[in-house]
Amino acid sequence: MKNDITIYQNKSSLCRTFGMSRQTVYRIEAGIREQMELGRYNSYAIIDNEINVGVVADYIKYRKLLKDKNARKYVPKFNLREALDMVVPEDEEVDDDAV
Repeated sequence: MKNDITIYQNKSSLCRTFGMSRQTVYRIEAGIREQMELGRYNSYAIIDNEINVGVVADYIKYRKLLKDKNARKYVPKFNLREALDMVVPEDEEVDDDAV
């Protein structure tokens, strides 16, 4: 089965991917924009009306700490590859013995 998750998704797609309401996605977008201003995410986190799913996954994971100005310094540096690995399942590995 081919992976249907794309790196950038609009709000409706994010609702389906993460199983959340549209209002929640709007709140997450606002939080991501705030973190962009603070320097956690770069200007490519949001392009037009589409948001990088890795950024969304990272923000969901760390949002409580990111909102707390004293705890923010303990959040690990953003790593896009690790964040995408949380969302995009790896392709099934081929068993070498079967070949």
